[in-house]
Amino acid sequence: MLKRFVELENAIRATLVFTDSRLPIITTEDWTLYSQLCQILRPFEEITKSMSGEKYVSGSSVIVVTRCLKEACEKITSRTDLLSAVTDVALTLRSGLIDRFGIIEQSGTFSLCTFMDPRFKTQGFCDQNEANKTKVRVRKMVAALIAKTTNTTPSSVLTVTDDLNKSNDDLNPWNIFDQMIASTTTQGTPLSKAIKEVDMYLADELLPRKDQQGNLNSPLEWWKNRQFVYPHLKQIFVTHCNIVATSVPCERIFSKTGLIINQRRTRLTTSKVEQIMFLNINSPEDRFKGYE
Repeated sequence: MLKRFVELENAIRATLVFTDSRLPIITTEDWTLYSQLCQILRPFEEITKSMSGEKYVSGSSVIVVTRCLKEACEKITSRTDLLSAVTDVALTLRSGLIDRFGIIEQSGTFSLCTFMDPRFKTQGFCDQNEANKTKVRVRKMVAALIAKTTNTTPSSVLTVTDDLNKSNDDLNPWNIFDQMIASTTTQGTPLSKAIKEVDMYLADELLPRKDQQGNLNSPLEWWKNRQFVYPHLKQIFVTHCNIVATSVPCERIFSKTGLIINQRRTRLTTSKVEQIMFLNINSPEDRFKGYE
């Protein structure tokens, strides 16, 4: 509303000349104040639009969005051309962000989601100590998965070697080669394998937030394409990183449910409504495009 008010400044000035003179006078300083307020509120407007526009806002965006808003407030408060009242508003916004989200990076849920998002990884953290703690935590989680799925005890190497030595044809060149490999190859521990997989993931290029056409890239699609490159990290992503950061999708579901259940459809059972809503929410939007 304030933005629209500023955009119509000339029309409002011209209208006030012919209206009741008892209305409060808007001075030039007031117009400057309104314009500057719109400037400092614009970052919050952009974040609100992006979060409301996406179908599902993942939990990995929470730390990044909070950090970006803090940085925006820092830049605003460092400006010298702003009115003192506008600077006070910016300081209040910054203080509110710190009070509400000051320790958001210490959240185990959000820090893990941010680390596992290929768009952010450790770059999404403001505190690199928290990023390193999350990296160590992910390494331990990957090591636990590796220990469950593979036998990594030292005796396994000896068992393979003994089996090969007892082969019926010790003079077979390929058996000799297998024995050479078995005697020189050392199996790593689950932790060493986990460190390698996590380091490879961090060394991989960041996924751009948007593609060349301006469409948002999907972290889910990225993990789907690399599920065989980082198999254990992919399991962690699927299990722990499906957190939704806002209640907007839930509100949309309730709104659509209200459109389905009306006075003419009061006989729909609860199970039928659940099935209809499941299909409505999860089906692609262009599913009926070919029938037009």
